[in-house]
Order: sequence, then structure tokens, then C-alpha cells
Amino acid sequence: VKSAHVDFDSEIRYISTLQDSAIMGISHYYNPYYTLGSVKYYYETRRGYCYDRAALLEKLLRYSGFSTRHVFIYFDNNKEHLGKMDFFRHNSSHAMMEVKTSRGWMIVGTNCNWLGLNQDGTVMSIFAMRE
Repeated sequence: VKSAHVDFDSEIRYISTLQDSAIMGISHYYNPYYTLGSVKYYYETRRGYCYDRAALLEKLLRYSGFSTRHVFIYFDNNKEHLGKMDFFRHNSSHAMMEVKTSRGWMIVGTNCNWLGLNQDGTVMSIFAMRE
């Protein structure tokens, strides 16, 4: 899609439009893992969690010529020590994604219409968000 890559503003409009569609069109619901990334499944059922919306957005943006990265955020629930299995069973997590814009990597929300875009037009990556 050439119109998505005209300039930074067109990139943001395109990304935001896809994000709005995924968030408004896919209700919060558990899907079997084998459906992860299936555009057909999301279209037919209109349901999924944050990782489903992230996978869908990543796929659509890659088809449109963007580079993407999948991001998982783990919350330690204030534990003193974390073990390897804590990341699979006992901690909360959230999936987001990043897209490479003409101004750099930008984090994209998957449960609400939020883009890592500062008021001055600079983009925020997951690393900047952690700060």
C-alpha cells in the first residue's frame, strides 16, 4: 500500500486506522492457540485477546510493507524472586507490538487506541516506554 508510506503523517493515519479496526472489531475472548495469526479466523469470529490483536496487526502491517516486532510485557506481581516458570504460569502478561515508522520504532496498543507518539512528534519504542 503505497499511500501508507507517503510521509510520517500517512504512516500514522494508516497504523491508527488498522489499530482502531482491530480494537473495535475483535472482542476480548479466548481463542485456541492454533488460531494465532489467522486473519480468516479473526474475521469470522471477531474475537481474541491482546496477543491475537497484536498478531493480526503485525501481519496486516507486514503485508503493507512495514517491519514489526512482537512485544510481551510480564508483570511480576511484586514477587521477591522470579523463576523461569513464573513467566509461563504465575505472572500477568500483556502483548503489544512495535512498528517501524520513518521516524523509528513505535509501540502500538492492542487493547485501546494508544500509539507511542509524543506531542512533539517523536515516537516511543518499548525501550523508551520502560524508562
